[in-house]
Amino acid sequence: MAQMSDEELAQLVSSEISNSVSYNDSDISSDRRDAFDYYMGEAFGDERKGYSQFVSRDVLDVIESMMPPLMRVFASSEKVVEFDPTGPEDVAQAMQATDYVNFVFNHDNDGFMVVYQFLKDGLMYKRGVTKTYWQTEETWSAPETYTGLDDQQYVMLTEGDEVDIVEHTEEVGLVFDEIQGIEVEMPIHSVKLRRKNVRGRCIVDNIPPEEFMICADARASERNVRFKAHRRPETRSNLILAGYDREMVDSIPLANDDHNDEASNRMAGQDDTDTTVTDESEQEVWVTDAYIRCDIDEDGISELVHVVMGGDDAQGVILHREEVEDDPFSDWCPVPIPHRYYGLSVADLVMDIQRIKSTLYRQTLDNLYLSNNPRKQAVLNQVEDVSSLLDTVPGGIIPVKSMGAVQNEVTPFVAQHSYGMIAELDEVIDKRTGISGALSLIHI
Repeated sequence: MAQMSDEELAQLVSSEISNSVSYNDSDISSDRRDAFDYYMGEAFGDERKGYSQFVSRDVLDVIESMMPPLMRVFASSEKVVEFDPTGPEDVAQAMQATDYVNFVFNHDNDGFMVVYQFLKDGLMYKRGVTKTYWQTEETWSAPETYTGLDDQQYVMLTEGDEVDIVEHTEEVGLVFDEIQGIEVEMPIHSVKLRRKNVRGRCIVDNIPPEEFMICADARASERNVRFKAHRRPETRSNLILAGYDREMVDSIPLANDDHNDEASNRMAGQDDTDTTVTDESEQEVWVTDAYIRCDIDEDGISELVHVVMGGDDAQGVILHREEVEDDPFSDWCPVPIPHRYYGLSVADLVMDIQRIKSTLYRQTLDNLYLSNNPRKQAVLNQVEDVSSLLDTVPGGIIPVKSMGAVQNEVTPFVAQHSYGMIAELDEVIDKRTGISGALSLIHI
């Protein structure tokens, strides 16, 4: 049966990547960047020098209030998942499966942090996504040195693909032959070698929101989504350690930062750091771990195909391809919208209120500042030293030629009227999210 070529498959995956990036960059990526900025309390960009620049932190307050009760639900027990037997004969197997899966999740993985980041990604960025997969890790031991080996011992130590010979010397030495009762000349080997250790384990990994790709026409409840992928920058060294052909890895072009703005936004304060990598093994390339439905065997029926592709254009390098039964992604959304993959985050519910409250707080503080330190009205030709008007130290002296040359401008104190509005906005947050300051101590 005919098979789709690697070139055709690369073009298909590249097309899906391009469509997914456009879909992601249209509104979703911008919403996530705004959510992060609001969570971090970043300035809005309309601040004026000399006026209050206070930023309310409602997005952070609400999300951090929701996290403890959510974590108590999912992480308070060592049993994150439990298998129920369907009959008496399944009891032992169900207990064994429960123990094994929880051991893998909590010991082979940092189960607490996986759940924590999964939940917080959903609350902040509309969807939290994890990927579960089997990873084979290859490591090499420290060099070991052996001396005085005969031919048989040398062969036993060095045979197999799991041994890498670093140094080897051979010389002729005298060895006593117990059978003949005399010393005979025999080859003596000295060798320094390393041993390869291969370990496989199940990985449950949190996927950064900007690295997850999905086709634009996906629906939240749809199982057979046409395209899902984890697209990330990866070093050539890690790809070679993962078992991919070195020549193919070396042919992948270097990654650029065109689609990594969200990651850069999260790395605030490090943007000016020089991160240039000169070692080729540590240079990063784009790698897409894709699950795409296509007619791979050209029988008229689409199959789910796992494709690992280096690069992000039609000339991408296919590193791996195989038919699979399901994709490894799990996700959740705190506020689903029917028939849409991306719903709303908790940040989406609160950001507009944070903006309004910040404005009210700024106006209130500005009013207090002016009431406590009012502007001055002055007849300039009656003031000996105009610069003394800028001296706001209590008890400071303003030399004048005549009394009344300088007077305080009266600023009405009206800030108290903001308090009721701020309290009403807090009630709006409570209604939208179901979370208030007191609710952070209550199980949900």
